[in-house]
Amino acid sequence: MSNENKINKLKEYIKTLVSEVLNEQDNETPSHFGGGENINVFGYDTKHFDICKSAVILFEKLIKVIDAQSEKTEKIKEKTIEAAKIVDELFGIEKEVVSNQSADSEQLDKSLEIVSLFSYMIGVIGGKMKMDLSREIAFITMHHEEIQKRFKVDMEEASTTTSAGVNVGGPGHYFTPFAFYGGRKKDKKKKKKIATAAGMKPVNENYSAMFIEISKAIKVNRPDELNAIRDLADEYDIGRVLYMARTNEKGLRKAVADRVKERKQFIKGKNLRELKEGRYHDWRNDESMTPKQKIGKSMREIRDALNELDKTVKMNLKLKTELKMKSEDYWKNTHKALTKISERLVKMANKVGNLK
Repeated sequence: MSNENKINKLKEYIKTLVSEVLNEQDNETPSHFGGGENINVFGYDTKHFDICKSAVILFEKLIKVIDAQSEKTEKIKEKTIEAAKIVDELFGIEKEVVSNQSADSEQLDKSLEIVSLFSYMIGVIGGKMKMDLSREIAFITMHHEEIQKRFKVDMEEASTTTSAGVNVGGPGHYFTPFAFYGGRKKDKKKKKKIATAAGMKPVNENYSAMFIEISKAIKVNRPDELNAIRDLADEYDIGRVLYMARTNEKGLRKAVADRVKERKQFIKGKNLRELKEGRYHDWRNDESMTPKQKIGKSMREIRDALNELDKTVKMNLKLKTELKMKSEDYWKNTHKALTKISERLVKMANKVGNLK
């Protein structure tokens, strides 16, 4: 059997193995399925509450409190019904995704939209009822995560072998010419021979060893510089940073220095904002504005800031659409940032609902 056939056979084996592991992990039915029950929320019969006991507890609590109110509660009841309907839709999507063992981008986007809207609506209801329901809605992110973790890229598209060498430094590019060699003694000798011929050293597989080699190569040892290397390793992958350390020490040293400078500017800006804005009690006790004026001014500032954020998001969406980018092309840290942003937006939506 030729080397090319061996490599192709190994690729297929790895692809099959990865698929089996992913399916084994995702095929498990979530433990919360069957824990709840369908209920009636002011005339609306839920369809999918059987997968969430926490949602049952939340809405039964709301029904009890609203029914006990002596004042007119029709509007609150309407909002509660609407909230029950949209979270019911989320549970329906989750059931479908778990059944199919996969989620598409439309389902994922809809899930995120529902999470934000539901959090906001419960915040509004809680504000009207003078109740803090932020803890009671913590379950919502878990259901979104069940959908998110089943959002998988097609293995043919995700396989780095399909795009290897197309975009230097990009997804699928091999930084070493021995990506598919094994751990046998003769393979290690071949690695060393190829690497030496290419003017390289064999890549250390241990993260710590790689990190030490990078820091020594560009001659840095200060804590802020080492933190900058870690940031770059998380953002671009430790292997790529090591490759740059071996081939372009000057460029990497500048990248580290720029990252240190950015961090210092961020901390300095944060300290200046804190000094300028003062602590909460100073703002609260400031008699130059009434409480109504303070809240009004703050809401205008938040609105303007959100407008700027919205423009940035739209700009990135337009770039993604025009260049036909896929979410799987993002860096690992970009996915982490998107998750954190989503979580922050959920919490913020609930707080805005309470303010309203």
